[in-house]
Amino acid sequence: MKLASLLFVATIATPAAAWGDPEIAHLDATLAPGRIVRVAVRGIAGAHGTLAIGARPPIEAPLSLPLPAEADAISIRTVEVSGGAVVHVRSGAAGVAEEALVALRGGRPAVVWSGVTGLRGDPGGRTGKALGFEDLTGDGRPEALLYDLSEPVRLCGDSSPAPLFPRAFDPGSGTLRPVLLNRLRGSRAPETVVSATWQSPGPPGRPLVSMATFTSASSIQGDGEDPMRLAPPLALGDADLGTAWAEGRGGDGRGEFVTASLSGGYGVRAVGVVISSPGTPAEARRHGRPRSLAIVFGDRRFRATIPDDPADRAGHTLWIVLPEALAAPCMSLVLGESFTAASGPTRIAEVLVYSDLDFGGGIDRLVEDLARPGALGEDAARLLAGTGPAGAAALGRALPGLEGRARFLGARALADLRDLATVPALEVLMGDGDERVRTEAVRAFIGLGDPAVPALARLLGDGRAPARAAAAMALGRIGSTPALEALIAKAGEGDAELRRSVRDAISRSVALSGGLPLLTNALLGSGLEGTNREIELLRSLDLGNAEQRAVAARAVEALATRPLEFDERLRVLGIMGRLCETETRFASALGRAAASPASSAREEILRAEAVSALGHCGLAGAGVLREAIGDRAPRVRAAAIEALTRAHDRGAAAKVARVARQDAWAFLRSSALESLPILAPEAAPAAVTAALGDRSTEVRRHGIRMATRLGLRTAAAAIAGRADDPNEEAEVRTDAVYALGLLCARRHVGVIKKIARMGHRPDATDLELGAAGAAIESLARIGGTVAEEELRAARRPSSPAALRHAAERARRLPRCEPP
Repeated sequence: MKLASLLFVATIATPAAAWGDPEIAHLDATLAPGRIVRVAVRGIAGAHGTLAIGARPPIEAPLSLPLPAEADAISIRTVEVSGGAVVHVRSGAAGVAEEALVALRGGRPAVVWSGVTGLRGDPGGRTGKALGFEDLTGDGRPEALLYDLSEPVRLCGDSSPAPLFPRAFDPGSGTLRPVLLNRLRGSRAPETVVSATWQSPGPPGRPLVSMATFTSASSIQGDGEDPMRLAPPLALGDADLGTAWAEGRGGDGRGEFVTASLSGGYGVRAVGVVISSPGTPAEARRHGRPRSLAIVFGDRRFRATIPDDPADRAGHTLWIVLPEALAAPCMSLVLGESFTAASGPTRIAEVLVYSDLDFGGGIDRLVEDLARPGALGEDAARLLAGTGPAGAAALGRALPGLEGRARFLGARALADLRDLATVPALEVLMGDGDERVRTEAVRAFIGLGDPAVPALARLLGDGRAPARAAAAMALGRIGSTPALEALIAKAGEGDAELRRSVRDAISRSVALSGGLPLLTNALLGSGLEGTNREIELLRSLDLGNAEQRAVAARAVEALATRPLEFDERLRVLGIMGRLCETETRFASALGRAAASPASSAREEILRAEAVSALGHCGLAGAGVLREAIGDRAPRVRAAAIEALTRAHDRGAAAKVARVARQDAWAFLRSSALESLPILAPEAAPAAVTAALGDRSTEVRRHGIRMATRLGLRTAAAAIAGRADDPNEEAEVRTDAVYALGLLCARRHVGVIKKIARMGHRPDATDLELGAAGAAIESLARIGGTVAEEELRAARRPSSPAALRHAAERARRLPRCEPP
């Protein structure tokens, strides 16, 4: 923030109302020998107050936060600082408060600064200002300091944010001026002096793995002293020596710092620092270069002096070797004094963190560490992802011995490597018994893209079913022309599961790659061998898409002219039905298939499929479907009822009602009964009531459920008859007594009570106890005196557990409306 924005001299005229506000707190402060100035806070608790300075008329500054109710939450004190005295005003409790600094400027009292202090904003990213007093010069008197805060910016190991863009009160000018801070002044950690050298202690190049992620900087060039503009110094870890972090304070940058998080749990052995980017010494000297650096690892601190000017070593790495391996969650690098002043800010091009892995063990140790618990194993997998072909080779060698979570993390590392050298290992993982491992292998192949297609095409013929399905999924998600060609070549082969996987993958690939022309050519061209493959490609089309539906229609018309095997005809009929929803020209072909005579079970299946498909054609096939209701084959009659219902053909209602009453097959009577509310709502109540006396247990149960669903209280007497019939099946009696409660059949409470009492018999069977429990719940819904009596009886400790549980469930059931 610019200096001008930190200064506030109050020249606001005092409103008459404000002058009359009471003083909440005041102090007659001695700011210089013989100069006593009254500083007061005026206002009312809970409202915005005013800071008043001096006699009538006072200098007044409005306060932006409401005044606290507690008197001791407002403090006014005199602080003796280097070169003079200031008055510190604070209004507010701990945390966010309003503060002001009052001092003499040009012999007159003035507000040097006032504003809100403390962190504000979303947790983890809060910013704010702070006003403090600290002895920076060692003269025994503090300086008044104003600085910014940003919650993410802190030295490694510190629990509080670091002071940013510090300014100190200058008594001579009465203003706040920028100052340098010794960032490590408050650290209790001992400082160890270590050597710095331009010679590598062993590692030949960059670290084997990237452990450091730079998360914050105390300043950056162009930040405008605005903490909201402080971005992580990613240039320090981007492997590009042409980029750099440049501090934003100017001067020699002393005290500015960057902080990185360290992952993996491996001990840090050395820190490499490239200070000057590659170029000539003259170019490097245009920028500031530190003469010393401090490195902070929480409670451990090291300082190194740079042996000669980094400008003469542009592009070279300065090595700072630690006395022993040090494991820490973070690291801060703090700039010390600089070489000869330069026109530009102090810069650092790259910071490299070398661990135990770089001094022995390396990639093989990372592979072993995949078996470490928790985040340690995950860190090993993440670090392996940056090791390139060497990591791929090591994982491939270790894979047979990896089990469980370690195998899964190894698969994740292979996926993140995105290296063709991983393909042999990935082929093994595609058939793994752990779905998580297969998912990572699929992700890896998708990341590799077209170069992986040949391997995936081979896997489509693999002996392991999971590998075949995973390969199809990967090809579909790659979504390219080569991937789609591989899938088309495999369509129609293998078992049903593989055919389905390939169909789904083709659909996805066409959507991703715009590969419809390729699929169209395969369907309608002359390149395919075998009708089965053609039909599988046809089934992969999205018939909800107009363009793909048009291709499907042309392909079906072509297929209809050729002799087909049974299963081929069956699939084509199903596709015709889907097409007939918008292409009714297929109704005639489906009608002919539905009306053709059947002399075998297979032909009956084909007729049933044709009838079912014809239901998608609306009323265009109604005549054939009505005739099919009287077909001698039960499956054809069932398909006809379903198709007519789908077509909403009310003209077939009488025939469907006849099936519901008379058909020899119980499942057909139930199916017809289910269709009547759609085809003939006026006839449904009588048909449902009649079904309650059906000879089939399943039809009677179906009738009870339908009566409940339709809310047919007129059927309550017939349902009560089923519940009260001692010769009725227990399942029917249970359904019936439960339905009476749902229908709020108060007239039949006596029957329900009779069933409930049945559960108290010592010889009650499990089925009878189930019926009694349903009766308890029905009584609870209906309510009344009988219900209360039976619920009390069911809750007795001596009652069977089934009844006690039913009574407990009854507490949560909705009640019938009062009569």
